[in-house]
Amino acid sequence: MASQTIASGASAKLTANVFSKTGSAFTGWATTETGTVSFADGAAYTMGSANVTLYAVWTTVSTGTAGLSYTLIKGNAEYSVSKGTAVTDGTIEIANYYSNLKVTAIANDAFYYCTGLTGITIPDTVTDIGEYAFCGCSKLTGKLPVSENVTSIGKSAFYNCSGLTGVLTIPSGVTSIENTAFYGCSGLTGSLTIPDSVTSIGVTAFNGCTGLTGALVISSNIASIGNDTFNGCTGLTSVVIPVNVTSIGDRAFANCTGLTGSLAIPGKVTSIGANSFSSCKLLTSVTIPASVTSIGDRAFSGCAKVATVIVNATIPPSMGVTVFNSVDNVTVAAIQVPASAVDAYKAAAGWKDYASLIVSQ
Repeated sequence: MASQTIASGASAKLTANVFSKTGSAFTGWATTETGTVSFADGAAYTMGSANVTLYAVWTTVSTGTAGLSYTLIKGNAEYSVSKGTAVTDGTIEIANYYSNLKVTAIANDAFYYCTGLTGITIPDTVTDIGEYAFCGCSKLTGKLPVSENVTSIGKSAFYNCSGLTGVLTIPSGVTSIENTAFYGCSGLTGSLTIPDSVTSIGVTAFNGCTGLTGALVISSNIASIGNDTFNGCTGLTSVVIPVNVTSIGDRAFANCTGLTGSLAIPGKVTSIGANSFSSCKLLTSVTIPASVTSIGDRAFSGCAKVATVIVNATIPPSMGVTVFNSVDNVTVAAIQVPASAVDAYKAAAGWKDYASLIVSQ
């Protein structure tokens, strides 16, 4: 390419690349011969006081499995991929570039119920995994094939991918995990950390992930935990609910039979949904903050080892039926409330069913 002249201190768009290299895609310009991309093709450049040489950066192009379909997206600047006519019994590979443009997305329904799919290679260029992308791919095995560059995981993206194994690592750039994203992924193992980049988790997102074990760490930027989000995650042993959470949905942690010790609901929560912690059989105590105004039906039913419940609200929260019952028998030894509110609790709907257990803190 010919030299480009830019006056010192002035800015101009870099001349578009006209080079080509067999088997590679141009990804931008570096300031050193072996450097990484500093400027995209056609990017603005501000000239300093001395001449500068920019070097083309190339990425080896993977051809991908024959028959996959690639569709232009984002103003014809990138591609998404879907099954097309590809044979999906066995393993497939998604190309990182197609027609010299990045493949950045796996389309909605891309490999929906490809029940013969056993393995997939997803390139690092992919940032978005669409709705139902691998839904029902029950024979897909091995570690979840998602790179650190992924920023969004769509609804039911890996629904019932029960053959996936290994530790589930949510990339640090992901901002949302949609409804039923990992529903029924029972083979995933290890503790689960949802990074602080995540601001929303959809309902039923991890329902039935029975292989997850140990501590559950939830993003501090989550404001609500939806219905059934962690229902049936039987191997989890501890959870700290983030301080910014304001609501806990129906059955959010139901049947998390491995959760142990004391449960402290954080001080911004206003509602605890029906069956939200039902059958959490190893919890031993529950603390409910003054901020809570409603507790749903059977919220803590089946929590057979809970001996003490501490409720800090001076006005009794509205309360559903059999909130603290275990197989039709009350197992709680004491419900501790503010001294000034003992009589109010003993007279309040729902609470009066436990009047003999209500004592002053």
